Amino acid sequence: MSNIKFLMIDNFTIYRTFPPQTKLSEVKAKLVSSWPAEKLPAPQPAALRIIYGGRVLDNEYLLEAGNNWVTMHLSPIPNALASQSVTKPVQPAPKQQPPLQQQGQGQCCTIL
Repeated sequence: MSNIKFLMIDNFTIYRTFPPQTKLSEVKAKLVSSWPAEKLPAPQPAALRIIYGGRVLDNEYLLEAGNNWVTMHLSPIPNALASQSVTKPVQPAPKQQPPLQQQGQGQCCTIL
């Protein structure tokens, strides 16, 4: 079975299990038919955008079998863009190296 966690833009989560090799168009139709009452009105299946691995999946995408829950981002708003951002800590600036002295300038040594 394919265990999928659909995460909507407003952080609302829907958990569903589907048989493997199910087309995404069928998944969208089942999601709309069992759309949560608190999220009315339900969109049309063609308006749903399912994002996985940073790209929008097409309707011919087939689900794979797996025991772990896979998170897919669900956008019920047509032409909406969903993104996930990760903040990285600021790295300190590298220390400046003193400029190399040009030949004939600066200190000079005598070898005896």
